[in-house]
Amino acid sequence: EPGLSPEVFTALAMAGGGLRPDQYELIDVRQVGDSLSMGVFANGSNSGLPINAGLLFTSGKVMDAIGPNDKPDTSTDWHNPGHDLLDELTGTPTNDASGLEVIFSPNENIWFSFDYLFGSEEFDEYVGSKYNDGAGIFMSEVKSGNSTPDFADFIDDAQNIAQILGGITPTVNDLAGIDANGNVSGKAYDPNHTDGDMNWEYDGSSLPTRSGVQLLAGRTYYVGMMVGDATDGVYDSALAISLDALLSEQADANQNGQVDIGTQAAANGYRV
Repeated sequence: EPGLSPEVFTALAMAGGGLRPDQYELIDVRQVGDSLSMGVFANGSNSGLPINAGLLFTSGKVMDAIGPNDKPDTSTDWHNPGHDLLDELTGTPTNDASGLEVIFSPNENIWFSFDYLFGSEEFDEYVGSKYNDGAGIFMSEVKSGNSTPDFADFIDDAQNIAQILGGITPTVNDLAGIDANGNVSGKAYDPNHTDGDMNWEYDGSSLPTRSGVQLLAGRTYYVGMMVGDATDGVYDSALAISLDALLSEQADANQNGQVDIGTQAAANGYRV
C-alpha cells in the first residue's frame, strides 16, 4: 500500500523500533523521496520473505517490489536527489533516495531497535562496481540544547546502526564480492535470482538483521532510515523495516488472511 502520509509512516516506524506513542515526544518528521517509492506490506512470509509485515522504502516504485522476481533490471528513475548520509555510506553520489527522517525525544530510557532487510537489482551484475546501492538506519543526538533543532544539526554526527554480522553494511559491494571465476558470494548475502524462492523483485538481499541503540530520557535524537541508488538512478533497491513485533499480539485479518496494519496500529494507540 503506497501513498501513506509521513505522519503515518512515523507512527509505524517508531513502533517498529519498539517505541509506543506515550514513550516519546515527536519533534519533527521529513519524508525523503517520492510518495510512490514507499509503502507498507503484509503477508511477506507467504512470499518467502523473512519479514511478514513492514515498511518498504525503495529507490523505484514500491509496487514494483511485488514478486515474482521476473526481471533482472527493474528500474524507475525519479530524477530525484540522493542524501548526504547515503553518499558517505556508498562512497559515491546517490540518487532517488527514499525514506523517513525523524527528530524525537524519548520520555524514558529505552532500547531502540529494528529488524530490517536490504535488497537490490544491482546483484549480481554490478557487484564490485560504482553502482554500489545501499541503505542505512542512521542515528545521532543533538547536544546543543536547541528546543527546535533542524535536520542539518544531526547529519555530521550521524552513525549507521545497520550493521550485519558485526560490521557489514547494507550496500551491494559490502554484502557481496566477485572472485576470479566470476562467482558472486558473501557471508551476509542471500542471492535471489530470477524466479528465486524469495518472492519479491530484487535479485539479492542481505540476511535479515536486528540492530539497535540505547536511548536516554530527555535527550533529542535523529533517526533516518533510507535507501538510494548509487551513481545513477536505475536498477532499484529497497529497505524493509519489520513491523512484526507491532502485530504479534493481535492481528486483524480479512478473508484473504491479510493483516490490516492501519487498524492494528490504531488498536495499539498509534495514530494513523
